[in-house]
Amino acid sequence: MAVGIIWNVASPIVRFVLLRGIAMLPPDAPADFRNLFEAMMSSMQIFSVIFGLGFCLLYGWIIVRLMSAKVRSEFA
Repeated sequence: MAVGIIWNVASPIVRFVLLRGIAMLPPDAPADFRNLFEAMMSSMQIFSVIFGLGFCLLYGWIIVRLMSAKVRSEFA
């Protein structure tokens, strides 16, 4: 779970770097297409950050629950 938290924190950074390198539009692309493409890329980044934060919270909650005295006593 802790590795999952680290992964979800690091993945938006890696994704941002990779997508900026891959998403090069040709110089003769129409301005409307360029604007829509940039809006799509931005919304994908925002959604992935929100999704990753949600999983970080979920994994943190699972860690706390598994480390609770009640669960630990079941496996002792």
